[in-house]
Amino acid sequence: MTTYRPGTAPIKSAGPLREEEREAGVDIRDTSLSTVDKTLGVSHEAVQADPSVTNDTQGQRVSENEQRAKALPESKLPASEPPSKKRARGQNKGRTFTRTDDAVAICSQIARGLPCKFGESCRFGHDLCAYLSQKGRDIPRISPNPQQTREDWLNAVYNLAEKAEVSVPQQSVNDPVQKSLDFSTSCPFFAERGECPAGWKCRFLGGHVTRDSGSQAVQSDALGERGTGLQLEKDESRMAAWLERSRSVPNQEHPECDEVNWLSPEAARLLRSSKYPYQKTPAILAHLQEETRKMDTSSHQQSTDRRIGTGPMRVDYAYEAALAALQAKAPRGAAATEDALEEHANALRNLRSSDSAADLALIKPAEKRRLNWRGELYLAPLTTTGNLPYRRICSNFGSDIHCGEMGLAESFTSGHASEWSLTRRWEGERIFGTQVCGSKPEYLVPAAEALAKEVGSGLDFVDVNCGCPIDLVFNKGAGSALLDHANKLGRIVRGMSEALGEIPLTIKLRTGTSSKQTTHKIFARAQTEWGVGAITLHGRSRKQRYKNDADWSYIGTCARTLRESVQNWNESARTADEPEMIPVPIYGNGDVYGYRDYYEHMEHTGVDGQMIARGALIKPWIFTEIKERRDWDISARERLDIVRQFADYGLTHWGADTQGVNTTRRFLCEMLSFTHRYIPLGILEQTPVRMNDRPPPFMGRDSLETLLSSPSSQDWVRISEMFLGKAPDNWSFLRMYPLLTQPNTSPTRLRNLTKRLNHVSNKVAMKEERVAGDYDALEELSGPFRVPAAERSYGRQFAQVYDYRLAVLRRRVLAAATRKFEGKVPYVERVLDIPPKQLCFVIGTVYASMRLKPDVLQEIAHEQSIAAQSVPTYADPGHDEIFIEDQSGRVRLVGEKIQAGGPLANLCVTGAVIGVFGAETPDGDLEVADLAFSGPPPPRSIAKSESKNRDEYIVFASGLGMGSQDPKLDLSYDLLLEWLSGELGRRSDAACISSIVLAGDSLERSTWEPNEKSSGTGSRRSTETNPSALFSMLDPWLAELCATMDSVVLLPGALDPSSATIPQQPFQRGLLPRAAKWPNLHCVTNPSWFALHGKTILSTSGQNLDDLLKYVVEDKSTESAALSMAVNTLMWSHVAPTSPDTLWSYPFKSTDPFVLRAAPDLYVIGNQERFQTTTFETQHNDQSHAVRVVLVPSFKHTQEVVLINMKTLEPHVVALQT
Repeated sequence: MTTYRPGTAPIKSAGPLREEEREAGVDIRDTSLSTVDKTLGVSHEAVQADPSVTNDTQGQRVSENEQRAKALPESKLPASEPPSKKRARGQNKGRTFTRTDDAVAICSQIARGLPCKFGESCRFGHDLCAYLSQKGRDIPRISPNPQQTREDWLNAVYNLAEKAEVSVPQQSVNDPVQKSLDFSTSCPFFAERGECPAGWKCRFLGGHVTRDSGSQAVQSDALGERGTGLQLEKDESRMAAWLERSRSVPNQEHPECDEVNWLSPEAARLLRSSKYPYQKTPAILAHLQEETRKMDTSSHQQSTDRRIGTGPMRVDYAYEAALAALQAKAPRGAAATEDALEEHANALRNLRSSDSAADLALIKPAEKRRLNWRGELYLAPLTTTGNLPYRRICSNFGSDIHCGEMGLAESFTSGHASEWSLTRRWEGERIFGTQVCGSKPEYLVPAAEALAKEVGSGLDFVDVNCGCPIDLVFNKGAGSALLDHANKLGRIVRGMSEALGEIPLTIKLRTGTSSKQTTHKIFARAQTEWGVGAITLHGRSRKQRYKNDADWSYIGTCARTLRESVQNWNESARTADEPEMIPVPIYGNGDVYGYRDYYEHMEHTGVDGQMIARGALIKPWIFTEIKERRDWDISARERLDIVRQFADYGLTHWGADTQGVNTTRRFLCEMLSFTHRYIPLGILEQTPVRMNDRPPPFMGRDSLETLLSSPSSQDWVRISEMFLGKAPDNWSFLRMYPLLTQPNTSPTRLRNLTKRLNHVSNKVAMKEERVAGDYDALEELSGPFRVPAAERSYGRQFAQVYDYRLAVLRRRVLAAATRKFEGKVPYVERVLDIPPKQLCFVIGTVYASMRLKPDVLQEIAHEQSIAAQSVPTYADPGHDEIFIEDQSGRVRLVGEKIQAGGPLANLCVTGAVIGVFGAETPDGDLEVADLAFSGPPPPRSIAKSESKNRDEYIVFASGLGMGSQDPKLDLSYDLLLEWLSGELGRRSDAACISSIVLAGDSLERSTWEPNEKSSGTGSRRSTETNPSALFSMLDPWLAELCATMDSVVLLPGALDPSSATIPQQPFQRGLLPRAAKWPNLHCVTNPSWFALHGKTILSTSGQNLDDLLKYVVEDKSTESAALSMAVNTLMWSHVAPTSPDTLWSYPFKSTDPFVLRAAPDLYVIGNQERFQTTTFETQHNDQSHAVRVVLVPSFKHTQEVVLINMKTLEPHVVALQT
């Protein structure tokens, strides 16, 4: 007996292919079904699965010699053509499918045997003889015979398939017009309904035409239609019987069709032109917006009303419509007289909403159609594969609940025909709903209303997809992204439920977006607050996708959570008058592959039922197994009949013409890409088998079973040809998931892999030895620097920033001035109230009127997109003036102390809030005697882990300039990495370094050079490096750092591909896919607060200091200039006072994030010319606090980093020059 290994299905000894069989290399495609069993050959799928064989076949039609060459083992391939080393992974997302039509285009009306209303002006052909002469041969097909037994029918299907494999139908006549006809075939439409809508274009035309004579190509007196000698048939008795058939869903608009939920042409036109008359949507969205506003207001007032945003919506549609009509009639322009405006205002005041009207409009939960699902088998909504023909097959096997493929809400409201076709329902589907995906109520509510109005009679429910894991959906805020935004999901559910009327709304969830399970919180609110009709939970997170086993214990936890919330709601005094609430159906999903799985989950989790997805894709008969509680050892001929059924259902759904046949062929291959994974029970050594188990290459019990188990897409195309005729030469099928091939195991590859593993293991070991930095994001301090995209404003008003800055810092300056002047100098609250000829003290904001200073606000106002300024200086001693201002006005400051070269000159920088001690001059100016500053606020205490005996260090680096053309820098990057990982120098020293902070300008700045070949001024040639290429250089280097460091902190800088506006927002982790996998990578803002080793750190990338230095008149090459200006920012208690005057920043409406909210322990500024450091002492409540100020040099220019001892805060420079 074979020992079971997880992931490998145990196959009986006679099942797997032997080595000599593999080496024989016989291809099943070169033989017929009846002769394969007589050979020692191996099927093509076995060759594809052999690890020693390359796999590059994806369904393209190739010659016989090419097929045999591709089937050769690797050892027989020429040395010059080695197999591909790249392993196919993931999805083939770029799949395209060629549209296939007839060689000659014919008018659709002529094709149906009707006259064309366009006549001679029709752009399609009317020559029926020319069309038929180029038409492909009819496809052979047989219709079921009521007298046949099941076994006889399966034999007939098998014989037809074998005949299609080994022979080509011969022409019945020599007439070129009639040569394509096969009068023995049977059209699926005509056999069932008595008429074929494809008419002359039908690929089974011989089944519903009669031959009256030869065509006009062989005789001049040809009969029949348009000289073809043929006549389309109609069977009136079949047509009548078809129209009188019993159906579970009424279909008044298209009684000749067995599908419902058709979008009318007029509705489609209105949707496409954005003129669709939404009656409920505007009122619902307005109501939701008002609820959101109330919730925001109450949260600010700390008195949240828990009833807001819960329960059924109360919308008075009559009031909302009257209000909208009244607002549309508001007087404007010349008509907006005082009397007209007053009359309009009175009309608005007199318009009142009626609670009784809202109650009448309200669809109460008890009035919603209740979903009484208990034990029904739910076929999951399956994108691409969950089409209508496939659902019909599952219905035949016993599925009860069907949900259509996922459609995008925006596409529904745009009237896309492809999206509305997803709502199509076969009349035999007992319970049917459609699934919608979207990110906002503004998209989903109108989609729900349109669905209810246009196809609501054919929908039993509408499902919202809150579990889709694919990036394209998640990055738009839809699918599983809604799991992290429960309040928004609640608005979506309540709004859609109101728009749907009596149609129930369901939601499909996952356990969370990451490894942390959070969905139980949604279950606690889903029914009692939002009123969902049913919930389905997939037992995996978005991050897991379909890896690992589904967590059914958590599904049980969520089910209990919902039922407990309903019980609490029923027992609450607040809802005592409401009807008793009954828990909605709860369905679980994940890893149901047999009846044992199903009943085990039902018994242990308490769910009401289960949704089946991949289990039904691999074996659609799983529903029969569950209902009959048995393992079905289905035969190959029965599986082939499923293929035949899909072909028939596809032809009646997509059409029996050439395009419909090949559309059916495409989706049939999609189905076979899953069903081939079924392992026949008869060859298994142990049962049951797990869904994710894969068998070794095997031969089936007969040739047909081997063929149906083939993983080759070419074999799937071949199977489709048994029932849909030969595929066109230009048609191919590319599988959704590429076939995995064996990785390259050459000696060179193994040596490189071993070296790489040793390198990685060294980094992992180093990380375990390394001291922990205890990184803390300090959300309270760093939060104001983060500006959500939805809140970013680019308006032209910056007054709010200055008002907030002055209001906050005025109190601090006043307290500092009171201590400095000991209360002996009178304080004047407004600058314009300064008494004449009297010493006084006033507080305000400095404004430096400088002749060389650029007007950034004017540039923003003119909406100019310019690069960051590189002005060397703003100051001009002979022309500059300095003012102090507040809300009352502005007064000029004079005096020797603030003039160029004076002791206080560099402290009067635009935007700084200062206190001025002086007296008014006869000219009305204020002569400065002394200044007062707020100083930094008290420090913030941080909890620190127990101290270790060894020292603790962190490294600061800035200005890496990754992407530079200098090869010496590349070596310096490697040296830095090797030093930090312990491969260079002493390993014990490297283990004391916990973290590295990259303080901006990590990427090389784009450069521009004049284009000498171009004429005219201003012509430039771009030598800019692609930002994505720069990130691709930085990403692996950062990933190496993250693998060995405890924390890696990354700030953006002025030269990085980021906005020049501060605070600069963090790099998107998606730009660094390899490094982003490490949770210890912290992408932060610039400036940013964080804590390491219990010390608070304030770090910037240097823009604030660079701009401040432009206000300095003295020689900035001296060491004191930059360092003293950095200290000044602490004295001002403001990191970037020159913003937004000369340093671009966001126009914040109610805050100034650059105001210091605490005194840091370590203040680091990056991208400076040289390393400098000092200590700034401050006093708070008779306690001193020292701030270590460090200027970090640019690595690109100096190859230096700064190493700081976090116990003593002593910095050291480390040179990594080559």
